[in-house]
Amino acid sequence: PGDLLSNDNDVWVSTNGSFWSQICRSGGWVGRWQHAATSHEGSLYLMGGWSDDGGYLKDIWKSVQGQRWSLVLADAPWGPRMFHIVVSLNGFMYLLGGQNANFFNDVWLSSDGKEWDRILDNAQW
Repeated sequence: PGDLLSNDNDVWVSTNGSFWSQICRSGGWVGRWQHAATSHEGSLYLMGGWSDDGGYLKDIWKSVQGQRWSLVLADAPWGPRMFHIVVSLNGFMYLLGGQNANFFNDVWLSSDGKEWDRILDNAQW
């Protein structure tokens, strides 16, 4: 995999964390870093981040096997951000925090990546 600070849009896979293989040269999204990704209900999701070409991002992409990606949402309601975390739990994706010119400690919830609800404005962390 590339430089940690590079704006890439490729996809790599590993079965053991030591040896990696590139499975997709270009996911279709603009190259980025400090985005969030999670596995949810049999699909991979990629969200937000930073691009040297577009600044802070607020898009969501989805793939079943990591090779073909489709845009789920171009303008997520949680707004442009990087350094956020996304986890999947009990049928929902939770987006937590992040930053752009401001720091966020909000929490958002979605079952499908299309519809999002803010469930906390100001988490205690």
